[in-house]
Amino acid sequence: MKKIIVGIVEDNKSDLLNLKNILSLYSKEKEVVFDIVEFDNAIDFMKSYECNYDIILLDIELGTSSGIDVAKAIRKIDEKVIIIFQTDFAKYALNGYEVHALDFMIKPIKYPSFSLKMDKALSEIKNRCEGNFIIPTADGIRKIDISRVLYIEVFGHNLKFHLVDEIIDGRGSLKQMEKMLTKYHFLRCNNCFLVNAARIKGIEKYECVVGNDRIQISHPKKKSFTEAFMKYLMNKED
Repeated sequence: MKKIIVGIVEDNKSDLLNLKNILSLYSKEKEVVFDIVEFDNAIDFMKSYECNYDIILLDIELGTSSGIDVAKAIRKIDEKVIIIFQTDFAKYALNGYEVHALDFMIKPIKYPSFSLKMDKALSEIKNRCEGNFIIPTADGIRKIDISRVLYIEVFGHNLKFHLVDEIIDGRGSLKQMEKMLTKYHFLRCNNCFLVNAARIKGIEKYECVVGNDRIQISHPKKKSFTEAFMKYLMNKED
């Protein structure tokens, strides 16, 4: 695996030192190379932010700043980076789901717990590296990262790939896409849409909220779609 770039945003010196020691131990045990960039405040971190981090270890209580607000600012410019919160209080970490945080750790952080969560993060990074696929288009082909896809929409024999930052017109069948992308947790909510479970913000009655869009869930698929999404969430939290 490539060198993993880790940003640590932590204003407590002892907690910062503990994290660095644990990362060093994990690096030796798992033979992973980390490039660590550390910050003791949110302002300097956001001023210098570049979309090259793989993982951000973010304290929720940053003096006068909120780690949740920092994470919201990150998500406006970086959809892919893995965020793991560290906090003194578990109740604050519940808000992490709205910014698609991978997980959270309760201070003082211990190595066994850290190791499990870092295994999860590195597995996610590996899956993303492998998660590219080819879209046939009218002009040729496009290679895209699956994690960027919000949902896929079918129009006859044509497909529209709705990404976080663009829409790509492609060719093929939704059935073919469903077969290809099931392992990446894409779910069929009706006959015309295939939705990336990782991008679903919520389900409200017969609609699922994806990005800024609301997509209809058909009556026949409501139960299976909801159960599949709940199963995805539970597996994600293991």
